[in-house]
Amino acid sequence: MKKLLSVFIILVLLAACADGSANPSVSSLPDLPESLPEFAVFHNQEGQRLYLGMSCQEFKEVIGVEIEDLWSTIIPMATDDNPEDAIIAVASTDGVITGLAVSVNGWATDSGVEIGMNFDEATKDFGPPEKEQGGGAEYSFMIFNIDDAYVINTIEDTDGKLIFFGVSIKGTPDETQRLGIKTLLGHGVGNSQFTSTSDLRQYLHVTHSGEDEFKISINSQKANELVLVDRVGEYDSRIFSPSTSDTNAFSVVADGEWTIWLYMYALEPKFCNDTSFFGDGDYATLYLDPQKTEILGTWKVKYDGDGEFILKLTNIVREYDLPSGDTIELVNVEGQFSGEIQIEEDMLHKARIGQGLSPVVFEIFAEGDWSIEKLF
Repeated sequence: MKKLLSVFIILVLLAACADGSANPSVSSLPDLPESLPEFAVFHNQEGQRLYLGMSCQEFKEVIGVEIEDLWSTIIPMATDDNPEDAIIAVASTDGVITGLAVSVNGWATDSGVEIGMNFDEATKDFGPPEKEQGGGAEYSFMIFNIDDAYVINTIEDTDGKLIFFGVSIKGTPDETQRLGIKTLLGHGVGNSQFTSTSDLRQYLHVTHSGEDEFKISINSQKANELVLVDRVGEYDSRIFSPSTSDTNAFSVVADGEWTIWLYMYALEPKFCNDTSFFGDGDYATLYLDPQKTEILGTWKVKYDGDGEFILKLTNIVREYDLPSGDTIELVNVEGQFSGEIQIEEDMLHKARIGQGLSPVVFEIFAEGDWSIEKLF
């Protein structure tokens, strides 16, 4: 169910996610109405309220999660009273919430719509759906256009119950500006263990605010324990998720607050054309396409730290079925390093027939400043 909702949210929180502008100095926020309809305001039994038009800071004060413009954000809300796939989903433009969705028991709109109620009763005031999309044998997706100002997105199960309700401010979507969808896989203070179901071969943004050991390892359905992060002190890095399984058991050792976010980039934003990279600490580049970027040839690599420095080249063949040996270790040293590496054609996998070479990702594991730059 969680994977189904993830795919659906990518498609249906379109107004909030796509109204954002690639240029932050130019606002593309739709005009907000003077008064909101009741279906655009959510409340729970504790008296907390979420509504379209609230600021991202106000949302954080209620839910405790920071929202990032140009992304659709999924926040798991599983509790004893909610199933494992219960979520709140949100998207924003220019720091203002423009899309909200829930599949959580205990949250309802001010108009009386709540998860678990009869679907026909929940949607009786919205008129006929603008779109009906099949969700397989278990679910039905329906989209309602309200007064050319709001888009309501719903999922109905086979028992005729409402299991998902979302509303967004209608705008002028531009798919080229939507970055993707991010999911909070886990967060906490101190040591923790949890299991997460997520899409494969994506990016993780990991943070830690403690001063001592910070270590994250995973056990997947198809691999033994793999250490993702092993550092001391504060940490804030984007790394590449190496899992070949969609279900992973995470183990976290920490002495402070930590978060693990999964970033699923949309197809176009997932690629970059850069041929020089600079940073401090662990990092993973976006996809580099050999058909569009000069990857083959000589690269200058420099590292100024005192600890370990590892540089890897990871091939992206098929997102859900990667062969063994898809990662090549290019550099592995302790202490400072300055030298040249060669990226040759036989290091890259072939894509499907007729599509040339597959994309690659540079993965950097470092404890100091580093740089990678294409020479020729």
